[in-house]
Amino acid sequence: MNDGDVVPVASGGLELEPDDRDAADGDEAPGTEELPAEEEDLPRLRWLPGRRWAGAPERRSKALPVLLAIALALGVVAGVVARGFVSPSQIAARSSAPQPSLITARVRYAVLPAIISMRANVANGTPVAINAPSDLGSSIAVVTSVGVHQGQRIGQGQLLFTVDQRPVFAFAGVIPTWRAMVPGMHGPDVKQLQAGLAAAGFGTGSDPVGRYGAGTAAAVAALYRAHGLTPVRSGAAPKPTTSGHHSAPVAEAEVPLGEVVFVKHLPIKVRSVDHLGASVSSGKPVVQLVSGAATLTGFTSPAQTSQLQAGMKATAISDVSGKHFEVRVSTVRGPKVVFVPVGHIPARVAGQNVQITLTTSRVRSFIVPVAAVSTGGAGQTYVTVATGKPGETVQVPVRLGLSVGGEQAVTPVRPGSLRAGQLVVLGIASAK
Repeated sequence: MNDGDVVPVASGGLELEPDDRDAADGDEAPGTEELPAEEEDLPRLRWLPGRRWAGAPERRSKALPVLLAIALALGVVAGVVARGFVSPSQIAARSSAPQPSLITARVRYAVLPAIISMRANVANGTPVAINAPSDLGSSIAVVTSVGVHQGQRIGQGQLLFTVDQRPVFAFAGVIPTWRAMVPGMHGPDVKQLQAGLAAAGFGTGSDPVGRYGAGTAAAVAALYRAHGLTPVRSGAAPKPTTSGHHSAPVAEAEVPLGEVVFVKHLPIKVRSVDHLGASVSSGKPVVQLVSGAATLTGFTSPAQTSQLQAGMKATAISDVSGKHFEVRVSTVRGPKVVFVPVGHIPARVAGQNVQITLTTSRVRSFIVPVAAVSTGGAGQTYVTVATGKPGETVQVPVRLGLSVGGEQAVTPVRPGSLRAGQLVVLGIASAK
């Protein structure tokens, strides 16, 4: 056996001394001594110099990493097991309902624009219907001449058309014709006729204003002859002579009912005209005129008309051409709203149905969602404001303003009680 070899030992790590060891030399090995008699039967152990026991430090140094790895693995397994373990208190906490939370929205201070849209019919002025004379006497009425065309602007004494060769002239006047005008008459209608004849270049001589005399009759006759027409004449009272005798009656021109029409404003534009040779039925206009400025008439709900005022500007859009033009509110009566163009309307827009859009509100105010507004028992409206502390809120009384698209303009009853950026309560989120 060589030095440095490991000698297997019995329990205790000592080598048993063999009984048959050579003792011939009679010398005792160094480090041994004689044992008492009662211990002679026990195995004797001795230390062998230069040799290592099993389990000596060099061998333990090789086993240490293995032991550390095993300990680490056991620690990991223990941690996993511990994480999967849930105590009864944890189970109870997890199974209990979560605390309800507030649903809130932030208060804004801005302009709440109220946009109103409606449809409107475009009329190029107020239409004026001109019918055929009422005392034609024939069973069939036919348009025998046309003196105007569509879009033409007409003035005093304009011949519009003839039906069965009986004319219709236009003059300015606020009182419509209601009778035939003959010599000897007087009244406001005669006055209007005299003014129109004079404006058309046919003076009435020395006739008093408002009296149908010889000068007026002569002007009427000249008007008819200027258009190649024969005036209707009526008999007049005989005039006295210097000798005291009366002259023969003189026939003077008169105006049959319907051969003169009075229009409130001249000049005026022709909107439509029947064609030559057309049969004229009862009540059907031969010519339509349009007076005044173009108008746009629409209807909307009372909630929207309550926000409109005369003078508000709007934008009209033609669906046909896509052209935009500016209009303003002229009158608001019930659900009816009348607009007038600010400038000229685009060509061929008259008669169309257009879209009108306008913004009615430009006032800055506090704005909250409609759902944030509540009403108390006394009818007082308020919003509920979250204070920032868990579960704590306060009620702020407010006055309501405009409401548009789910948003409500409000004004706090007590100044300073509501500020931009605060959170108003819309509801409470249900626990899940």
